[in-house]
Amino acid sequence: MATVSGAGCGDVVRMWLRVVSDEVRAARHKVRGCPALVASADYLCESVEGLDLDAAVEMNGERVADALGLVGGKRHCAYLAAAALRRAVWKLVL
Repeated sequence: MATVSGAGCGDVVRMWLRVVSDEVRAARHKVRGCPALVASADYLCESVEGLDLDAAVEMNGERVADALGLVGGKRHCAYLAAAALRRAVWKLVL
């Protein structure tokens, strides 16, 4: 499990990964924040299932924000969710 919080907004993302043989079999999240953050975490969890860890860690906030059409002040939500994913992956490999 990995937890990341936004310093300015107070949003919090927790992300869990179940990995078997270097493949993400399940990705789940718990979010306390705005709908854009929930959508970003949902998108990431759905996107990484079935990927290997190397491909999963390459998912970034820019890709998520563009896919969801987040603009302006809501783009940080995608970066926050992506940071939680990266932290969850790194906790598994370190």
